[in-house]
Amino acid sequence: MPNDNVNAAALRERVKELSCLYSISQVSLKPELALPGILQEIARILPAALQFPDQASAQILLDGRRFDSRRRPACGARQQAPILVHGQERGH
Repeated sequence: MPNDNVNAAALRERVKELSCLYSISQVSLKPELALPGILQEIARILPAALQFPDQASAQILLDGRRFDSRRRPACGARQQAPILVHGQERGH
């Protein structure tokens, strides 16, 4: 059944997204990590949530500091969203 395969694939992707969010929440609860350490861990976690994690990388830029997953993507496609703090853009 083709529709079942589509639903199963969508469900697997959603599970990956939710697992990523859970991992990020766990990192943010580590009292021994300051903000730079938290952002570095989040950048490391993010590629696992994407459809092709083995080809993905993540980078967080905040106040001129870069935190990345230490892998560069195979292609030039990218997604980006602004980081807003009190309504002011401070990175992406």
